[in-house]
Amino acid sequence: MREVRLATQLGVSRGPLREALQRLIQEGLLEHRRHRGVFVVRLSRKDVEDIYFIRETLEVPAVLQLVRNPAPEIMASLQELVESMSTAAQDDDWVRVVQLDAEFHQRIVDSAGSVRLTRMFETVHAETRMCLGALNLSHPQADEVAAEHRVLLRALRTADEGTLTRLWIEHLRDAAAALSVGVETDAAEES
Repeated sequence: MREVRLATQLGVSRGPLREALQRLIQEGLLEHRRHRGVFVVRLSRKDVEDIYFIRETLEVPAVLQLVRNPAPEIMASLQELVESMSTAAQDDDWVRVVQLDAEFHQRIVDSAGSVRLTRMFETVHAETRMCLGALNLSHPQADEVAAEHRVLLRALRTADEGTLTRLWIEHLRDAAAALSVGVETDAAEES
C-alpha cells in the first residue's frame, strides 16, 4: 500500500492514515515489512483454522449465555436475519448472504452483554471477512448457508446446551474447512 497515493485517494492527510494503518497492523489485517511498506496479510490454511478456533472460543459461551437468558427481541432479530438470508439465497445474492451471516454471529456475541467479548470478536470477525473477500468466493449453495442458520436458530430455541454446543462447533468447523480449501486453491493458483 502506497501511503501517499492512498491518502490522496481517500482525501485524508497522511497522519490519520498512518494511525489507521497502525491500527490495522495491530489487528493483524495488515503487516509492515521494513524498508518495503505495508501489505495486506495473506491468510494461510493454518490462519483460517486459528481464526475459527478463536471464534469457537468466543461464540460458544455467548450462545450459552443467550440460551440461559433468552431475550425475545434478540431472538426476533435473529429470526429476521435468517429470513433475510433465505431471501438473499433465493436471489442468488452471495454477498448479501455473507453479510447477513456476519450480522447473525455478531448479534449472538453482542447478546452476551460483554464489551470485551464483543471487542475480541470484532477483531477475529474482521479477519474472517477479509478471508472471504480475499478468496472472492462464489458459493453455489447459498441456500445451504441459510438452512444451516435456520437449524442453529431452532436449536437456540429448543435444544439442550450440549446439543447446541455441538451444532455450533460443527457449523464453525465446517465453515473453516470450506475456507481452508479455498485458501489452498487460491495459493495453488498463484504458484
